[in-house]
Amino acid sequence: MYHPLIQKCKQFISSPWGMALVLAIPLWWITLSQFPHFEIEIVEEGVLKNNSLNVYADFSGDGKTEKVFCYPWQKGFQAFPITRSNGEVVEQYNLRGEKGMYISHAVFTGDYDGNEKQELYVILHKGDSLVLNIIDPIGKGHIVKNRFIGLVKKGKAGYDYDIRTTQFYDVNDDGKKELVFLISAGFSIYPRCVFLYDIVNDNLRKSDHLGAYPHELRISDINSDGEPEFVITNFASANMSPPLLEYNDQNAYLWVLDKKLNPLFPPKVFEGATQFIKIFPFTSESENYWGVFHKCASNYEEIGRLFYLLNYKGEIIKKQHYKYKGYNSYLTVIPVKENNKDGALVYKRNKNLYRLDHDLNLKKITKFDEGLVIIKKEDLDHDGEDEVVMLSRKGRYIYVFRNDFKNYVKTEIKCIPSDISTSLVIGKYNESALYFQAGNTWFDLIYRKVSYYYLKSLVLILGIYLAMSLLVWIIQHLTAGRDRRRKQMAELQLSNWKNQLDPHFTFNTLNSVGAVILTEDRDKAYDFFTRFSKLVRYALEASNRVSVSLNDEIHFIELYLQLEQFRFDDKFKYTIEVANDISRATPVPKMLLQTYVENAVRHGLMDRDNKGLLLINISSDKHHHVFQVIDNGIGRLASSRKRRLSNGIGMKAMQDYFNLLNSINRKNISIDIGDFDETNSKYPGTVVTIKIPNDFSYEL
Repeated sequence: MYHPLIQKCKQFISSPWGMALVLAIPLWWITLSQFPHFEIEIVEEGVLKNNSLNVYADFSGDGKTEKVFCYPWQKGFQAFPITRSNGEVVEQYNLRGEKGMYISHAVFTGDYDGNEKQELYVILHKGDSLVLNIIDPIGKGHIVKNRFIGLVKKGKAGYDYDIRTTQFYDVNDDGKKELVFLISAGFSIYPRCVFLYDIVNDNLRKSDHLGAYPHELRISDINSDGEPEFVITNFASANMSPPLLEYNDQNAYLWVLDKKLNPLFPPKVFEGATQFIKIFPFTSESENYWGVFHKCASNYEEIGRLFYLLNYKGEIIKKQHYKYKGYNSYLTVIPVKENNKDGALVYKRNKNLYRLDHDLNLKKITKFDEGLVIIKKEDLDHDGEDEVVMLSRKGRYIYVFRNDFKNYVKTEIKCIPSDISTSLVIGKYNESALYFQAGNTWFDLIYRKVSYYYLKSLVLILGIYLAMSLLVWIIQHLTAGRDRRRKQMAELQLSNWKNQLDPHFTFNTLNSVGAVILTEDRDKAYDFFTRFSKLVRYALEASNRVSVSLNDEIHFIELYLQLEQFRFDDKFKYTIEVANDISRATPVPKMLLQTYVENAVRHGLMDRDNKGLLLINISSDKHHHVFQVIDNGIGRLASSRKRRLSNGIGMKAMQDYFNLLNSINRKNISIDIGDFDETNSKYPGTVVTIKIPNDFSYEL
């Protein structure tokens, strides 16, 4: 005995609503996993003049950002008007000097003293002198003015230096942050150094010449001693000409500097032009290491990629090699922080994103349409965790990733992916926005939870459930219709089988056999009985079939007519004509002709004195197979007056049979019954015409 609750559950699951629920659950899971919880909206966009830049920062500490519009004012001067979110102009600063490669790298903001009021930092060159300005726009004004940083050289590409990865870090542990930045000179070679500026004490320190072209600067503390290490991603650009210095850009180097900007250990050399070394913090099995990504090259041709784990002393702990196997094996490493652990994502040009595990193997996370470049880490939705903003390499889409890097949203922006700058905009809109500028094209983007997410999810869930319920209902309706048709067909088959073996016909046939046996004509009796047994066998074999071949139907009719001729002493003759273009393998409804042939013999020809004729003609027209049963009997009117007429069960069964087959076909079987010769009043005869469409189906 089942518990009543279990019984009710089984009844519900077997109901249309229960089956719809079972079908809907996996669809809910798949759909909701793809249904974004967050969205990106472009609220405003525009185009600036060339070499212009917008920077947003909270200079007043009121929780709203002011805008700095940076643009070349006149030759040798850069202008920096500052406005509040309501458009009010606060101040304008005009600084003497020129930018390096990118204005977006020369202007940045920070909060070195921790008073929650940001400062504006500008690094320009005046002639060959690199100078730093630090401005507190709503407060002290100039904090540092034209502080000399170092000399820059003009090469064949002009002043092609770039200021990279500006950061703030409390190096001397005095509660105030120092400014750390990297200067990368191109064809002009110098400077290629790390700079550390103590703003409070006006103390500037720089590293020795790094040789290779430096790309990025990262600060880490892998031995947790409270003192930072500076690691430099660099590239063997091969811009230097002989004579070469000890550290030159014909090689790449594993540079790790201490807080005094001295090498923590002798730099490891990776010889050969176009070698590339990226260094990043990496946590493996609760231990902190440096991860190293090395693009190997030989004679300027790439040959593979190597990953290393290094301890504090620069000793290699693990190593993993990935061979270069063409374009799709190209790797890009994106250092990230997940769950307070340092790690790295790896993007492959086969459009897959991977996570680098502690054994330096690649574990697939997801797949993308195109390559990605990380441009910003910021808590865009104010939930305490940074989102990662990435741009597709072709500049078509901007992506925002949650911290698991599986869930992301994207929006189309279409920009040229160069000279990229980002900052938060607070107070301009009801929600904070991300300002994104690439070249001179800019966008204000809002990243937020989808409005009415749970309501939309509920509507989606209900929609899927109702769709599944409708689908189940349709399937059940179609199945019920099919089962109903099959039941009707079974009943009709039984009725027609009974009709084929009509008791009167059977008994009369057996009596005729007995009469022949009494005359001791055994051969004739055996032949007659053999024909009768074949007729019975055919009827039995075809009893559960919807259609038979035309050849089988003709064979059955011939057996039947031969037996009737025998019983009635050849009182009538018959002819079966099949047109040459008709295949005898053509399927036809079972017992298509038998009922009409039987009626022709019993109710038409038997009442003639002699010369009874029966013609079965099978032909075709353009769209149909045409079957005609023609007799020269007494006709329908005279036959209807005879008391011995049958009750018409056979004709009704055939009509029901055709109606059932017609219900599953677009084109129907048609039947027409009329007089064959209206001019003959005594023997007008009857013609039955049945037309079956050429493409008629018997699949119930």
